[in-house]
Amino acid sequence: MIARITPSCKLGEGISNTSSVELLLALGHLDLKNGKPDEAMKRFDGALDIARSNQDSLQEVRNLFARGMAQFAGPGIARAKGRSGTFQRLQSEYRRIESSYIKAKKAYDLMENKVGRADSALKLGEVRLLQNSYADAEASHREAREIYIQIKNEISVANAAARVGEIRLRWRDDIGAQAFYSEAGIIYDRFGDRFGIATASAGMGKVLLLQRRYLEAEALYIRAREISQDAGNQLGVAHAVRGLGEIQHFQENYFTASVYYSAALEIYSQVEDPLGVANVSLGMAEVLRLLCRYPEAEVSYIKARAFYEQMGHQLGVANASQGLGELYCLQRNHDKSMASYVKAQKLYNRIGDQLGVANATLGVGDAQRLLQNNPGAEVSYTAARVIYNRLGYQLGIANVMRGLGDVQRLQNNYAGAIGSYIGARDIYDRIGDQLGVANATLGIGDVQQLLNEYAKAEESYTKAGKIYHLIGDKLGSADATWGLGDAQRFQRYFLRSMASYSEARDTYDQIGDKVGIANTTLGIGDACRLLGKYANAERRYFEAREIYRQIGDHLGVANADWGLGEIQRALNTPQDYRPFHYQGWDNMWLDCLSCKCGYH
Repeated sequence: MIARITPSCKLGEGISNTSSVELLLALGHLDLKNGKPDEAMKRFDGALDIARSNQDSLQEVRNLFARGMAQFAGPGIARAKGRSGTFQRLQSEYRRIESSYIKAKKAYDLMENKVGRADSALKLGEVRLLQNSYADAEASHREAREIYIQIKNEISVANAAARVGEIRLRWRDDIGAQAFYSEAGIIYDRFGDRFGIATASAGMGKVLLLQRRYLEAEALYIRAREISQDAGNQLGVAHAVRGLGEIQHFQENYFTASVYYSAALEIYSQVEDPLGVANVSLGMAEVLRLLCRYPEAEVSYIKARAFYEQMGHQLGVANASQGLGELYCLQRNHDKSMASYVKAQKLYNRIGDQLGVANATLGVGDAQRLLQNNPGAEVSYTAARVIYNRLGYQLGIANVMRGLGDVQRLQNNYAGAIGSYIGARDIYDRIGDQLGVANATLGIGDVQQLLNEYAKAEESYTKAGKIYHLIGDKLGSADATWGLGDAQRFQRYFLRSMASYSEARDTYDQIGDKVGIANTTLGIGDACRLLGKYANAERRYFEAREIYRQIGDHLGVANADWGLGEIQRALNTPQDYRPFHYQGWDNMWLDCLSCKCGYH
Protein backbone atom coordinates (compact mmCIF):
# COMPACT_ATOMS: atom_id res chain seq x y z
CA MET A 1 0.00 0.00 0.00
CA ILE A 2 1.33 3.45 -0.90
CA ALA A 3 2.04 5.68 2.08
CA ARG A 4 -0.10 8.79 2.12
CA ILE A 5 1.91 11.95 1.36
CA THR A 6 0.99 14.73 3.75
CA PRO A 7 1.01 18.03 1.89
CA SER A 8 2.64 21.12 3.37
CA CYS A 9 1.18 24.58 3.27
CA LYS A 10 4.59 26.25 3.29
CA LEU A 11 5.44 28.56 0.43
CA GLY A 12 7.67 27.15 -2.23
CA GLU A 13 6.41 23.58 -1.86
CA GLY A 14 3.61 23.85 -4.44
CA ILE A 15 5.86 22.53 -7.20
CA SER A 16 6.85 19.44 -5.24
CA ASN A 17 3.22 18.71 -4.35
CA THR A 18 2.20 19.05 -7.98
CA SER A 19 5.03 16.71 -8.95
CA SER A 20 3.82 14.19 -6.40
CA VAL A 21 0.33 14.35 -7.83
CA GLU A 22 1.64 13.91 -11.38
CA LEU A 23 3.79 10.98 -10.28
CA LEU A 24 0.87 9.25 -8.55
CA LEU A 25 -1.35 9.83 -11.57
CA ALA A 26 1.28 8.42 -13.94
CA LEU A 27 1.81 5.37 -11.74
CA GLY A 28 -1.94 4.88 -11.46
CA HIS A 29 -2.39 4.90 -15.23
CA LEU A 30 0.51 2.43 -15.52
CA ASP A 31 -1.24 0.14 -13.03
CA LEU A 32 -4.42 0.35 -15.13
CA LYS A 33 -2.54 -0.70 -18.24
CA ASN A 34 -1.03 -3.60 -16.32
CA GLY A 35 -4.46 -4.77 -15.18
CA LYS A 36 -4.12 -3.64 -11.57
CA PRO A 37 -7.18 -1.43 -10.97
CA ASP A 38 -7.05 -1.81 -7.18
CA GLU A 39 -3.48 -0.49 -7.02
CA ALA A 40 -4.39 2.29 -9.42
CA MET A 41 -7.30 3.31 -7.20
CA LYS A 42 -4.98 3.67 -4.19
CA ARG A 43 -2.64 5.93 -6.17
CA PHE A 44 -5.49 8.08 -7.47
CA ASP A 45 -6.94 8.43 -3.96
CA GLY A 46 -3.55 9.59 -2.70
CA ALA A 47 -3.30 12.14 -5.51
CA LEU A 48 -6.83 13.31 -4.76
CA ASP A 49 -5.96 13.98 -1.10
CA ILE A 50 -2.99 16.12 -2.13
CA ALA A 51 -4.99 18.10 -4.65
CA ARG A 52 -7.79 18.77 -2.17
CA SER A 53 -5.35 19.89 0.54
CA ASN A 54 -3.83 22.40 -1.88
CA GLN A 55 -7.25 23.52 -3.12
CA ASP A 56 -6.09 22.60 -6.62
CA SER A 57 -9.44 22.21 -8.33
CA LEU A 58 -7.98 21.19 -11.69
CA GLN A 59 -5.95 18.38 -10.16
CA GLU A 60 -8.95 17.33 -8.08
CA VAL A 61 -11.10 17.04 -11.19
CA ARG A 62 -8.40 15.12 -13.03
CA ASN A 63 -8.24 12.75 -10.08
CA LEU A 64 -12.00 12.25 -10.14
CA PHE A 65 -11.74 11.39 -13.83
CA ALA A 66 -8.84 9.01 -13.19
CA ARG A 67 -10.71 7.46 -10.28
CA GLY A 68 -13.64 6.79 -12.59
CA MET A 69 -11.29 5.04 -15.03
CA ALA A 70 -9.96 2.83 -12.25
CA GLN A 71 -13.45 1.96 -11.08
CA PHE A 72 -14.45 1.29 -14.68
CA ALA A 73 -11.54 -1.14 -15.11
CA GLY A 74 -12.28 -2.94 -11.83
CA PRO A 75 -15.60 -4.59 -12.77
CA GLY A 76 -14.22 -5.35 -16.23
CA ILE A 77 -11.27 -7.28 -14.83
CA ALA A 78 -13.55 -9.06 -12.38
CA ARG A 79 -15.84 -10.16 -15.17
CA ALA A 80 -13.01 -11.27 -17.42
CA LYS A 81 -11.58 -13.45 -14.65
CA GLY A 82 -15.00 -14.88 -13.95
CA ARG A 83 -15.38 -13.66 -10.39
CA SER A 84 -18.79 -14.23 -8.91
CA GLY A 85 -21.06 -11.23 -8.47
CA THR A 86 -24.72 -10.39 -8.47
CA PHE A 87 -26.55 -8.09 -10.81
CA GLN A 88 -27.22 -5.68 -7.92
CA ARG A 89 -23.53 -5.46 -7.01
CA LEU A 90 -22.54 -4.71 -10.58
CA GLN A 91 -25.21 -2.05 -10.92
CA SER A 92 -23.92 -0.48 -7.70
CA GLU A 93 -20.40 -0.46 -9.15
CA TYR A 94 -21.62 1.14 -12.35
CA ARG A 95 -23.48 3.85 -10.43
CA ARG A 96 -20.33 4.59 -8.44
CA ILE A 97 -18.30 4.91 -11.62
CA GLU A 98 -20.99 7.04 -13.21
CA SER A 99 -20.96 9.33 -10.19
CA SER A 100 -17.21 9.95 -10.53
CA TYR A 101 -17.53 10.90 -14.19
CA ILE A 102 -20.55 13.15 -13.53
CA LYS A 103 -18.61 15.04 -10.84
CA ALA A 104 -15.56 15.35 -13.08
CA LYS A 105 -17.66 16.56 -16.00
CA LYS A 106 -19.43 19.22 -13.90
CA ALA A 107 -16.14 20.48 -12.51
CA TYR A 108 -14.52 20.63 -15.95
CA ASP A 109 -17.58 22.50 -17.18
CA LEU A 110 -17.27 25.10 -14.37
CA MET A 111 -13.63 25.65 -15.28
CA GLU A 112 -14.51 25.80 -19.00
CA ASN A 113 -12.08 22.96 -19.70
CA LYS A 114 -13.56 21.52 -22.90
CA VAL A 115 -11.09 18.67 -23.30
CA GLY A 116 -11.82 17.34 -19.82
CA ARG A 117 -15.55 17.85 -20.28
CA ALA A 118 -15.56 15.92 -23.58
CA ASP A 119 -13.43 13.07 -22.19
CA SER A 120 -15.72 12.79 -19.17
CA ALA A 121 -18.83 12.77 -21.38
CA LEU A 122 -17.33 10.02 -23.55
CA LYS A 123 -16.51 7.83 -20.54
CA LEU A 124 -19.90 8.60 -19.01
CA GLY A 125 -21.52 7.32 -22.20
CA GLU A 126 -19.56 4.08 -22.00
CA VAL A 127 -20.59 3.29 -18.43
CA ARG A 128 -24.20 4.18 -19.20
CA LEU A 129 -24.07 1.83 -22.15
CA LEU A 130 -23.02 -0.96 -19.78
CA GLN A 131 -26.10 -0.17 -17.70
CA ASN A 132 -28.30 -0.48 -20.81
CA SER A 133 -29.24 3.21 -20.44
CA TYR A 134 -29.13 3.70 -24.19
CA ALA A 135 -30.82 7.10 -24.37
CA ASP A 136 -28.51 8.57 -21.71
CA ALA A 137 -25.47 6.87 -23.25
CA GLU A 138 -26.29 8.29 -26.67
CA ALA A 139 -26.78 11.79 -25.23
CA SER A 140 -23.36 11.61 -23.54
CA HIS A 141 -21.59 10.41 -26.68
CA ARG A 142 -23.30 13.03 -28.82
CA GLU A 143 -22.25 15.72 -26.34
CA ALA A 144 -18.66 14.46 -26.44
CA ARG A 145 -18.71 14.46 -30.23
CA GLU A 146 -19.96 18.06 -30.42
CA ILE A 147 -17.24 19.29 -28.05
CA TYR A 148 -14.52 17.39 -29.91
CA ILE A 149 -15.72 19.03 -33.13
CA GLN A 150 -15.43 22.45 -31.46
CA ILE A 151 -11.87 21.83 -30.29
CA LYS A 152 -10.97 20.14 -33.63
CA ASN A 153 -9.92 16.81 -32.08
CA GLU A 154 -10.82 14.68 -35.10
CA ILE A 155 -9.78 11.25 -33.84
CA SER A 156 -11.91 11.77 -30.75
CA VAL A 157 -14.77 12.92 -33.00
CA ALA A 158 -14.45 9.59 -34.83
CA ASN A 159 -14.40 7.63 -31.56
CA ALA A 160 -17.55 9.34 -30.31
CA ALA A 161 -19.27 9.01 -33.71
CA ALA A 162 -18.55 5.26 -33.77
CA ARG A 163 -20.15 4.93 -30.32
CA VAL A 164 -23.25 6.80 -31.44
CA GLY A 165 -23.40 4.52 -34.50
CA GLU A 166 -23.29 1.49 -32.20
CA ILE A 167 -26.21 2.82 -30.14
CA ARG A 168 -28.21 3.71 -33.26
CA LEU A 169 -27.83 0.07 -34.30
CA ARG A 170 -29.22 -1.02 -30.93
CA TRP A 171 -32.25 1.15 -31.68
CA ARG A 172 -32.37 -0.60 -35.09
CA ASP A 173 -31.86 2.73 -36.85
CA ASP A 174 -29.63 1.51 -39.68
CA ILE A 175 -29.77 4.84 -41.56
CA GLY A 176 -28.61 6.85 -38.54
CA ALA A 177 -25.94 4.28 -37.69
CA GLN A 178 -24.69 4.37 -41.27
CA ALA A 179 -24.17 8.15 -41.13
CA PHE A 180 -22.12 8.01 -37.91
CA TYR A 181 -20.02 4.99 -38.90
CA SER A 182 -19.34 6.65 -42.25
CA GLU A 183 -18.17 9.82 -40.50
CA ALA A 184 -15.90 7.81 -38.22
CA GLY A 185 -14.50 5.73 -41.09
CA ILE A 186 -13.60 8.78 -43.18
CA ILE A 187 -11.66 10.33 -40.28
CA TYR A 188 -9.89 7.08 -39.40
CA ASP A 189 -8.91 6.64 -43.07
CA ARG A 190 -7.51 10.16 -43.25
CA PHE A 191 -5.35 9.62 -40.17
CA GLY A 192 -4.39 6.06 -41.08
CA ASP A 193 -5.79 4.75 -37.79
CA ARG A 194 -5.99 1.07 -38.67
CA PHE A 195 -7.66 0.07 -35.39
CA GLY A 196 -10.31 2.71 -35.98
CA ILE A 197 -10.72 1.66 -39.62
CA ALA A 198 -11.39 -1.92 -38.48
CA THR A 199 -13.93 -0.71 -35.91
CA ALA A 200 -15.79 1.45 -38.43
CA SER A 201 -15.68 -1.28 -41.09
CA ALA A 202 -17.19 -3.82 -38.68
CA GLY A 203 -19.87 -1.33 -37.64
CA MET A 204 -20.74 -0.51 -41.24
CA GLY A 205 -20.84 -4.25 -41.92
CA LYS A 206 -23.61 -4.57 -39.31
CA VAL A 207 -25.52 -1.74 -40.98
CA LEU A 208 -25.33 -3.39 -44.40
CA LEU A 209 -26.29 -6.72 -42.84
CA LEU A 210 -29.52 -5.18 -41.52
CA GLN A 211 -30.12 -3.74 -44.99
CA ARG A 212 -29.64 -7.25 -46.47
CA ARG A 213 -26.68 -6.03 -48.55
CA TYR A 214 -24.81 -9.19 -47.78
CA LEU A 215 -21.96 -9.04 -50.31
CA GLU A 216 -21.03 -5.49 -49.29
CA ALA A 217 -21.27 -6.42 -45.61
CA GLU A 218 -19.06 -9.46 -46.15
CA ALA A 219 -16.40 -7.33 -47.89
CA LEU A 220 -16.30 -4.92 -44.95
CA TYR A 221 -16.05 -7.68 -42.35
CA ILE A 222 -13.24 -9.34 -44.31
CA ARG A 223 -11.45 -5.98 -44.42
CA ALA A 224 -11.92 -5.54 -40.67
CA ARG A 225 -10.60 -9.04 -40.04
CA GLU A 226 -7.48 -8.49 -42.17
CA ILE A 227 -6.68 -5.15 -40.54
CA SER A 228 -7.16 -6.61 -37.07
CA GLN A 229 -4.97 -9.60 -37.90
CA ASP A 230 -2.18 -7.34 -39.18
CA ALA A 231 -2.41 -5.22 -36.03
CA GLY A 232 -2.44 -8.26 -33.77
CA ASN A 233 -5.85 -7.22 -32.45
CA GLN A 234 -7.44 -10.56 -31.60
CA LEU A 235 -10.60 -8.97 -30.22
CA GLY A 236 -11.10 -7.15 -33.53
CA VAL A 237 -10.61 -10.44 -35.38
CA ALA A 238 -13.26 -12.07 -33.20
CA HIS A 239 -15.74 -9.26 -33.88
CA ALA A 240 -15.20 -9.55 -37.63
CA VAL A 241 -15.49 -13.36 -37.65
CA ARG A 242 -18.68 -13.13 -35.65
CA GLY A 243 -19.99 -10.65 -38.22
CA LEU A 244 -19.21 -13.09 -41.03
CA GLY A 245 -21.18 -15.70 -39.09
CA GLU A 246 -24.14 -13.34 -38.79
CA ILE A 247 -24.14 -12.83 -42.58
CA GLN A 248 -24.44 -16.60 -43.08
CA HIS A 249 -27.05 -16.74 -40.31
CA PHE A 250 -29.17 -14.05 -41.99
CA GLN A 251 -28.93 -15.91 -45.31
CA GLU A 252 -30.08 -19.12 -43.57
CA ASN A 253 -26.76 -20.88 -44.18
CA TYR A 254 -26.91 -22.19 -40.64
CA PHE A 255 -24.11 -24.76 -40.72
CA THR A 256 -21.63 -22.26 -42.20
CA ALA A 257 -22.76 -19.71 -39.62
CA SER A 258 -22.04 -22.21 -36.84
CA VAL A 259 -18.48 -22.67 -38.15
CA TYR A 260 -17.82 -18.91 -37.97
CA TYR A 261 -19.45 -18.63 -34.55
CA SER A 262 -17.27 -21.48 -33.22
CA ALA A 263 -14.13 -19.71 -34.46
CA ALA A 264 -15.22 -16.41 -32.89
CA LEU A 265 -16.12 -18.14 -29.61
CA GLU A 266 -12.65 -19.65 -29.38
CA ILE A 267 -11.00 -16.23 -29.78
CA TYR A 268 -13.34 -14.49 -27.33
CA SER A 269 -12.55 -17.20 -24.79
CA GLN A 270 -8.80 -16.81 -25.34
CA VAL A 271 -8.86 -13.03 -24.83
CA GLU A 272 -11.29 -13.41 -21.89
CA ASP A 273 -14.00 -11.17 -23.34
CA PRO A 274 -17.17 -12.25 -21.47
CA LEU A 275 -19.51 -10.05 -23.52
CA GLY A 276 -18.10 -11.52 -26.73
CA VAL A 277 -18.52 -15.05 -25.35
CA ALA A 278 -22.12 -14.27 -24.41
CA ASN A 279 -23.01 -12.67 -27.74
CA VAL A 280 -21.55 -15.40 -29.91
CA SER A 281 -23.01 -18.14 -27.66
CA LEU A 282 -26.42 -16.57 -28.24
CA GLY A 283 -25.85 -16.57 -32.01
CA MET A 284 -24.67 -20.17 -31.88
CA ALA A 285 -27.76 -21.16 -29.88
CA GLU A 286 -30.02 -19.66 -32.52
CA VAL A 287 -28.42 -21.51 -35.44
CA LEU A 288 -28.38 -24.77 -33.46
CA ARG A 289 -32.09 -24.28 -32.81
CA LEU A 290 -32.69 -23.70 -36.51
CA LEU A 291 -30.66 -26.82 -37.26
CA CYS A 292 -32.99 -28.68 -34.86
CA ARG A 293 -30.09 -29.53 -32.57
CA TYR A 294 -32.20 -28.68 -29.56
CA PRO A 295 -30.14 -30.07 -26.62
CA GLU A 296 -27.01 -28.23 -27.86
CA ALA A 297 -29.03 -25.08 -28.47
CA GLU A 298 -30.36 -25.16 -24.91
CA VAL A 299 -26.83 -25.44 -23.52
CA SER A 300 -25.71 -22.43 -25.59
CA TYR A 301 -28.71 -20.32 -24.57
CA ILE A 302 -28.17 -21.09 -20.90
CA LYS A 303 -24.44 -20.33 -21.22
CA ALA A 304 -25.15 -16.98 -22.89
CA ARG A 305 -27.76 -16.09 -20.26
CA ALA A 306 -25.37 -16.94 -17.42
CA PHE A 307 -22.66 -14.67 -18.83
CA TYR A 308 -25.14 -11.84 -19.37
CA GLU A 309 -26.47 -12.22 -15.81
CA GLN A 310 -22.93 -12.16 -14.43
CA MET A 311 -22.29 -8.87 -16.24
CA GLY A 312 -25.64 -7.35 -15.34
CA HIS A 313 -26.46 -7.09 -19.05
CA GLN A 314 -30.27 -6.96 -18.96
CA LEU A 315 -30.76 -6.84 -22.73
CA GLY A 316 -28.62 -9.93 -23.16
CA VAL A 317 -30.52 -11.79 -20.44
CA ALA A 318 -33.78 -10.82 -22.13
CA ASN A 319 -32.57 -11.99 -25.56
CA ALA A 320 -31.35 -15.32 -24.19
CA SER A 321 -34.64 -15.83 -22.30
CA GLN A 322 -36.57 -15.05 -25.49
CA GLY A 323 -34.53 -17.64 -27.36
CA LEU A 324 -35.15 -20.24 -24.67
CA GLY A 325 -38.87 -19.52 -24.95
CA GLU A 326 -38.75 -20.24 -28.68
CA LEU A 327 -36.71 -23.39 -28.11
CA TYR A 328 -39.02 -24.78 -25.42
CA CYS A 329 -41.98 -24.03 -27.67
CA LEU A 330 -40.41 -26.17 -30.41
CA GLN A 331 -39.79 -28.90 -27.85
CA ARG A 332 -43.48 -28.66 -26.88
CA ASN A 333 -42.54 -27.76 -23.31
CA HIS A 334 -45.10 -24.98 -23.19
CA ASP A 335 -44.96 -24.22 -19.44
CA LYS A 336 -41.21 -23.55 -19.58
CA SER A 337 -41.71 -21.64 -22.81
CA MET A 338 -44.28 -19.37 -21.12
CA ALA A 339 -41.97 -18.74 -18.14
CA SER A 340 -39.06 -17.78 -20.42
CA TYR A 341 -41.18 -15.44 -22.54
CA VAL A 342 -42.62 -13.72 -19.46
CA LYS A 343 -39.12 -13.19 -18.04
CA ALA A 344 -37.97 -11.68 -21.34
CA GLN A 345 -41.08 -9.50 -21.52
CA LYS A 346 -40.42 -8.02 -18.05
CA LEU A 347 -36.77 -7.29 -18.83
CA TYR A 348 -37.55 -5.65 -22.18
CA ASN A 349 -40.16 -3.51 -20.42
CA ARG A 350 -37.64 -2.51 -17.76
CA ILE A 351 -35.04 -1.30 -20.27
CA GLY A 352 -37.55 0.28 -22.63
CA ASP A 353 -36.95 -2.00 -25.63
CA GLN A 354 -40.35 -1.82 -27.31
CA LEU A 355 -39.52 -4.22 -30.14
CA GLY A 356 -38.30 -6.71 -27.56
CA VAL A 357 -41.54 -6.26 -25.59
CA ALA A 358 -43.55 -6.93 -28.74
CA ASN A 359 -41.55 -10.05 -29.63
CA ALA A 360 -41.86 -11.45 -26.10
CA THR A 361 -45.59 -10.66 -26.02
CA LEU A 362 -45.95 -12.52 -29.32
CA GLY A 363 -44.16 -15.47 -27.71
CA VAL A 364 -46.49 -15.35 -24.72
CA GLY A 365 -49.40 -15.49 -27.17
CA ASP A 366 -47.89 -18.55 -28.87
CA ALA A 367 -47.47 -20.31 -25.51
CA GLN A 368 -51.02 -19.44 -24.47
CA ARG A 369 -52.37 -20.81 -27.76
CA LEU A 370 -50.46 -24.05 -27.35
CA LEU A 371 -51.73 -24.29 -23.77
CA GLN A 372 -55.27 -23.96 -25.25
CA ASN A 373 -55.83 -20.51 -23.77
CA ASN A 374 -57.12 -19.00 -27.01
CA PRO A 375 -58.72 -15.86 -25.49
CA GLY A 376 -55.46 -15.07 -23.71
CA ALA A 377 -53.52 -15.67 -26.91
CA GLU A 378 -55.74 -13.23 -28.81
CA VAL A 379 -55.14 -10.54 -26.18
CA SER A 380 -51.36 -11.05 -26.37
CA TYR A 381 -51.31 -11.08 -30.17
CA THR A 382 -53.35 -7.88 -30.29
CA ALA A 383 -51.04 -6.16 -27.78
CA ALA A 384 -47.97 -7.20 -29.80
CA ARG A 385 -49.55 -5.97 -33.03
CA VAL A 386 -50.21 -2.51 -31.56
CA ILE A 387 -46.48 -2.12 -30.85
CA TYR A 388 -45.43 -3.54 -34.23
CA ASN A 389 -47.78 -1.15 -36.01
CA ARG A 390 -46.38 1.79 -34.07
CA LEU A 391 -42.82 0.74 -34.95
CA GLY A 392 -43.73 -0.13 -38.55
CA TYR A 393 -42.11 -3.55 -38.08
CA GLN A 394 -43.51 -5.65 -40.92
CA LEU A 395 -42.04 -8.99 -39.84
CA GLY A 396 -43.70 -8.66 -36.45
CA ILE A 397 -47.04 -7.76 -38.02
CA ALA A 398 -46.82 -10.85 -40.22
CA ASN A 399 -45.96 -13.06 -37.24
CA VAL A 400 -48.99 -11.76 -35.34
CA MET A 401 -51.27 -12.39 -38.31
CA ARG A 402 -50.01 -15.96 -38.55
CA GLY A 403 -50.57 -16.47 -34.80
CA LEU A 404 -54.10 -15.09 -35.09
CA GLY A 405 -54.66 -17.44 -38.02
CA ASP A 406 -53.71 -20.36 -35.77
CA VAL A 407 -56.19 -19.21 -33.09
CA GLN A 408 -58.96 -18.70 -35.65
CA ARG A 409 -58.32 -22.18 -37.06
CA LEU A 410 -58.60 -23.68 -33.56
CA GLN A 411 -61.89 -21.79 -33.10
CA ASN A 412 -63.22 -23.23 -36.40
CA ASN A 413 -63.22 -19.73 -37.94
CA TYR A 414 -61.76 -21.06 -41.16
CA ALA A 415 -62.54 -18.03 -43.34
CA GLY A 416 -60.83 -15.74 -40.82
CA ALA A 417 -57.87 -18.12 -40.53
CA ILE A 418 -57.36 -18.28 -44.30
CA GLY A 419 -57.48 -14.49 -44.49
CA SER A 420 -54.91 -14.12 -41.70
CA TYR A 421 -52.55 -16.70 -43.21
CA ILE A 422 -52.74 -15.14 -46.66
CA GLY A 423 -52.12 -11.67 -45.22
CA ALA A 424 -49.11 -12.97 -43.32
CA ARG A 425 -47.80 -14.85 -46.36
CA ASP A 426 -47.99 -11.74 -48.55
CA ILE A 427 -46.00 -9.67 -46.04
CA TYR A 428 -43.39 -12.42 -45.64
CA ASP A 429 -43.08 -12.62 -49.41
CA ARG A 430 -42.70 -8.84 -49.73
CA ILE A 431 -39.89 -8.64 -47.15
CA GLY A 432 -38.14 -11.76 -48.44
CA ASP A 433 -38.71 -14.00 -45.40
CA GLN A 434 -38.89 -17.47 -46.94
CA LEU A 435 -39.34 -19.25 -43.59
CA GLY A 436 -42.35 -17.06 -42.91
CA VAL A 437 -43.79 -17.79 -46.36
CA ALA A 438 -43.44 -21.52 -45.70
CA ASN A 439 -45.04 -21.30 -42.24
CA ALA A 440 -48.03 -19.31 -43.53
CA THR A 441 -48.46 -21.66 -46.50
CA LEU A 442 -48.43 -24.62 -44.11
CA GLY A 443 -51.21 -22.96 -42.11
CA ILE A 444 -53.23 -22.44 -45.29
CA GLY A 445 -52.85 -26.16 -46.05
CA ASP A 446 -54.11 -27.08 -42.58
CA VAL A 447 -57.28 -25.01 -43.05
CA GLN A 448 -57.87 -26.34 -46.57
CA GLN A 449 -57.66 -29.87 -45.20
CA LEU A 450 -60.19 -29.05 -42.47
CA LEU A 451 -62.48 -27.72 -45.23
CA ASN A 452 -62.10 -31.06 -47.06
CA GLU A 453 -60.26 -29.29 -49.92
CA TYR A 454 -57.67 -32.04 -50.04
CA ALA A 455 -56.23 -31.33 -53.49
CA LYS A 456 -55.65 -27.68 -52.55
CA ALA A 457 -54.18 -28.76 -49.22
CA GLU A 458 -51.81 -31.14 -51.00
CA GLU A 459 -50.64 -28.27 -53.21
CA SER A 460 -50.05 -25.99 -50.21
CA TYR A 461 -48.15 -28.65 -48.27
CA THR A 462 -45.99 -29.36 -51.31
CA LYS A 463 -45.14 -25.64 -51.73
CA ALA A 464 -44.31 -25.26 -48.05
CA GLY A 465 -42.22 -28.43 -48.06
CA LYS A 466 -40.10 -27.23 -51.00
CA ILE A 467 -39.29 -23.98 -49.23
CA TYR A 468 -38.44 -25.74 -45.96
CA HIS A 469 -36.15 -28.12 -47.83
CA LEU A 470 -34.48 -25.24 -49.66
CA ILE A 471 -33.64 -23.35 -46.47
CA GLY A 472 -32.73 -26.48 -44.51
CA ASP A 473 -35.56 -26.35 -41.96
CA LYS A 474 -35.97 -29.99 -40.99
CA LEU A 475 -38.84 -29.51 -38.57
CA GLY A 476 -40.84 -27.50 -41.10
CA SER A 477 -40.06 -30.02 -43.80
CA ALA A 478 -41.31 -32.85 -41.58
CA ASP A 479 -44.49 -30.97 -40.66
CA ALA A 480 -45.27 -30.26 -44.33
CA THR A 481 -44.63 -33.88 -45.35
CA TRP A 482 -46.84 -35.13 -42.51
CA GLY A 483 -49.62 -32.81 -43.69
CA LEU A 484 -49.09 -34.05 -47.23
CA GLY A 485 -49.53 -37.63 -46.01
CA ASP A 486 -52.85 -36.70 -44.40
CA ALA A 487 -54.11 -35.00 -47.58
CA GLN A 488 -53.11 -38.00 -49.69
CA ARG A 489 -54.77 -40.43 -47.28
CA PHE A 490 -58.04 -38.51 -47.36
CA GLN A 491 -57.91 -38.73 -51.17
CA ARG A 492 -57.40 -42.51 -50.78
CA TYR A 493 -53.86 -42.44 -52.17
CA PHE A 494 -52.78 -44.81 -49.45
CA LEU A 495 -49.40 -45.91 -50.83
CA ARG A 496 -48.36 -42.31 -51.48
CA SER A 497 -49.64 -41.40 -48.04
CA MET A 498 -47.59 -44.14 -46.44
CA ALA A 499 -44.45 -42.92 -48.24
CA SER A 500 -45.01 -39.33 -47.01
CA TYR A 501 -45.60 -40.47 -43.43
CA SER A 502 -42.44 -42.59 -43.53
CA GLU A 503 -40.37 -39.70 -44.88
CA ALA A 504 -41.70 -37.33 -42.23
CA ARG A 505 -41.16 -39.94 -39.51
CA ASP A 506 -37.50 -40.36 -40.50
CA THR A 507 -36.98 -36.58 -40.27
CA TYR A 508 -38.70 -36.35 -36.89
CA ASP A 509 -36.48 -39.22 -35.72
CA GLN A 510 -33.35 -37.30 -36.86
CA ILE A 511 -34.27 -34.25 -34.80
CA GLY A 512 -35.62 -36.20 -31.82
CA ASP A 513 -39.22 -34.97 -32.04
CA LYS A 514 -41.17 -37.70 -30.23
CA VAL A 515 -44.56 -36.13 -30.87
CA GLY A 516 -43.83 -36.02 -34.59
CA ILE A 517 -42.62 -39.62 -34.53
CA ALA A 518 -45.80 -40.74 -32.79
CA ASN A 519 -48.10 -38.78 -35.12
CA THR A 520 -46.52 -40.13 -38.31
CA THR A 521 -46.35 -43.67 -36.92
CA LEU A 522 -50.08 -43.38 -36.28
CA GLY A 523 -50.52 -42.17 -39.85
CA ILE A 524 -48.63 -45.15 -41.22
CA GLY A 525 -50.88 -47.38 -39.12
CA ASP A 526 -53.97 -45.71 -40.63
CA ALA A 527 -52.66 -46.17 -44.20
CA CYS A 528 -51.81 -49.83 -43.54
CA ARG A 529 -55.24 -50.46 -42.02
CA LEU A 530 -57.03 -48.86 -44.97
CA LEU A 531 -54.93 -51.05 -47.32
CA GLY A 532 -56.03 -54.11 -45.37
CA LYS A 533 -52.54 -54.74 -43.96
CA TYR A 534 -53.85 -55.31 -40.47
CA ALA A 535 -50.76 -56.92 -38.92
CA ASN A 536 -48.56 -54.00 -39.99
CA ALA A 537 -51.20 -51.52 -38.92
CA GLU A 538 -51.54 -53.12 -35.49
CA ARG A 539 -47.78 -53.01 -34.96
CA ARG A 540 -47.67 -49.29 -35.89
CA TYR A 541 -50.60 -48.47 -33.62
CA PHE A 542 -48.87 -50.18 -30.71
CA GLU A 543 -45.64 -48.23 -31.43
CA ALA A 544 -47.51 -44.93 -31.60
CA ARG A 545 -49.54 -45.76 -28.49
CA GLU A 546 -46.39 -46.44 -26.44
CA ILE A 547 -44.74 -43.16 -27.49
CA TYR A 548 -47.91 -41.21 -26.69
CA ARG A 549 -48.05 -42.94 -23.30
CA GLN A 550 -44.41 -42.01 -22.56
CA ILE A 551 -44.95 -38.33 -23.35
CA GLY A 552 -48.29 -38.13 -21.57
CA ASP A 553 -50.41 -37.46 -24.69
CA HIS A 554 -53.74 -39.01 -23.71
CA LEU A 555 -55.47 -37.99 -26.91
CA GLY A 556 -52.74 -39.69 -28.90
CA VAL A 557 -53.22 -42.86 -26.86
CA ALA A 558 -56.96 -42.64 -27.56
CA ASN A 559 -56.38 -42.25 -31.30
CA ALA A 560 -54.10 -45.29 -31.37
CA ASP A 561 -56.70 -47.29 -29.39
CA TRP A 562 -59.37 -46.22 -31.86
CA GLY A 563 -57.26 -47.57 -34.72
CA LEU A 564 -56.73 -50.85 -32.88
CA GLY A 565 -60.47 -51.05 -32.27
CA GLU A 566 -61.14 -50.53 -36.00
CA ILE A 567 -58.82 -53.43 -36.82
CA GLN A 568 -60.66 -55.67 -34.34
CA ARG A 569 -64.01 -54.65 -35.81
CA ALA A 570 -62.80 -55.36 -39.36
CA LEU A 571 -61.58 -58.80 -38.26
CA ASN A 572 -64.92 -59.43 -36.48
CA THR A 573 -63.21 -59.59 -33.10
CA PRO A 574 -65.84 -60.06 -30.36
CA GLN A 575 -67.00 -56.79 -28.81
CA ASP A 576 -65.77 -57.70 -25.33
CA TYR A 577 -62.20 -58.28 -26.56
CA ARG A 578 -61.06 -54.69 -26.98
CA PRO A 579 -58.45 -54.15 -24.30
CA PHE A 580 -56.98 -51.18 -26.15
CA HIS A 581 -60.12 -49.08 -26.52
CA TYR A 582 -59.78 -45.91 -24.46
CA GLN A 583 -62.98 -45.34 -22.46
CA GLY A 584 -62.78 -41.54 -22.60
CA TRP A 585 -62.05 -41.37 -26.31
CA ASP A 586 -65.34 -39.77 -27.37
CA ASN A 587 -65.02 -36.82 -25.00
CA MET A 588 -61.39 -36.24 -25.88
CA TRP A 589 -62.27 -36.45 -29.56
CA LEU A 590 -64.80 -33.66 -29.15
CA ASP A 591 -62.31 -31.51 -27.24
CA CYS A 592 -59.63 -31.84 -29.88
CA LEU A 593 -59.50 -28.87 -32.23
CA SER A 594 -55.85 -28.79 -33.22
CA CYS A 595 -55.16 -32.49 -33.90
CA LYS A 596 -54.58 -33.49 -37.51
CA CYS A 597 -55.49 -37.11 -36.85
CA GLY A 598 -58.24 -37.16 -39.49
CA TYR A 599 -60.92 -38.66 -37.28
CA HIS A 600 -63.03 -35.52 -36.91
